[in-house]
Amino acid sequence: MAVGLIIGFDRKGDTMKILKNTTVHIANAIVDYWADQGMHPVSCADSIYLYKDGFFNRVTNLHGYIMSECEGLKIGDDKFLGLSWTSVVQIARAILAHKEIYSEDYFDRAPVGIGTSDGFWRPGPNKPTLLPHSPGNRLRVSYGEALDFDEPKAFYGFLDEVFSGDVDAHDKRSVIMELLGCALSGVEISRAALLLGAGSNGKSTLQLLMTEVVGPQHTSQVEPKHLGQGGTSAYYSSVLAESKLNIAGELNENAFKYSSSEIKSMISRDRVQVRLPYGKPYSARPRAVHIFSSNHAPEITDHTTGFARRLVMLEFNNSFEGRRKSFNDIWSPIKREIPAILGQALLAAGRTMRMNELSVIPASSHERFSLIRLSCPVADFYSTACIGGEGETKASDIFDAFVKFIDRRKIHWDGNPTKFGRKFTELLANDVNNPKRRRGGFTYYALSVRPHTSWGSVDHLN
Repeated sequence: MAVGLIIGFDRKGDTMKILKNTTVHIANAIVDYWADQGMHPVSCADSIYLYKDGFFNRVTNLHGYIMSECEGLKIGDDKFLGLSWTSVVQIARAILAHKEIYSEDYFDRAPVGIGTSDGFWRPGPNKPTLLPHSPGNRLRVSYGEALDFDEPKAFYGFLDEVFSGDVDAHDKRSVIMELLGCALSGVEISRAALLLGAGSNGKSTLQLLMTEVVGPQHTSQVEPKHLGQGGTSAYYSSVLAESKLNIAGELNENAFKYSSSEIKSMISRDRVQVRLPYGKPYSARPRAVHIFSSNHAPEITDHTTGFARRLVMLEFNNSFEGRRKSFNDIWSPIKREIPAILGQALLAAGRTMRMNELSVIPASSHERFSLIRLSCPVADFYSTACIGGEGETKASDIFDAFVKFIDRRKIHWDGNPTKFGRKFTELLANDVNNPKRRRGGFTYYALSVRPHTSWGSVDHLN
């Protein structure tokens, strides 16, 4: 029993008397006790968090806590408090709803940074800053004793071996470190990575290494297909709301086919409705950084710039078949470098803060998206020649522009206006809520067409 937890008592000398044995008074007493002990209680996402030694820790069994702290407290001179399970449940609900500690977005508003035993490291556009521990840092995760900023030679050596021979190898390493830094620190980045390549090329090993650095308990495994499954997607979204890194490997060709809009929302960290099993829905901003992988490029039906600018494709071109090391052999020297990996990841996160974007997109990612886009002339036209959501353009004028576009591209297209309209409306609907409307007997699309002189440029894609 926690010493000093008293339920509505009146002090007369050394005698304490419980004045009211009610759900609200018991809940208030527990909250007041936490506050008096400097625990800074917070009710968030259907859980209670208590502050200690620089970090907020989740009360994993609130009902058990209530029973252990309250059961048997003395009432008057000869009575003791007894709690039924119904009373315990009611007290827990009252605590979670307590107006002085309830904050739905408390940790969403936390400052970015990495917590260690020696303080709170905040990234910056120039250099990181070490701040003393404080409840205001809103830290929930501790990453060891300290950071250092030496080069993690074993980890960089692994990345250099995996990307050996690639002209954009250094850019790929930069992307990995920046996404890792954002996952660790909470710096917002509207990007995800798709690792591509045949088996035995290091994709899965890299995902495992990133999981170990961030922490398995802070890493989820939610596949894109789970986000497009109607009501059940809210449960998967609740997992992403509590994780820092989301790893999804071995995706099949349909991974992005039916969930591109949900993926865009998750990568952009839009606020969504989530719920825990048997829990009430609540609003949250999933903060996980996504690292997907596949042996073959999944089919991407969303060819919009909104989707393309969120996904970075990293190709793994080397094979280690027949000369693979065990994961433990790879991890052992890297594990000793975790303070240096954290330091370099924090510096990388600072680069994304300075640019509000990844500092570099590998050339091979641009090329891969160009190939995907060119495989569908309608998508090629939409992403290159149109600006969704700006103005209105008559459907017949859009189709005439498309015909000129494919003629300039020298593309053979076996289709008709009806086939074009269906695909074009589908693409526009990914970016605009009301993609078209009828007016005066004509159909108008909610977009404008770029000047013909810009049709040769694909820079806006990424």
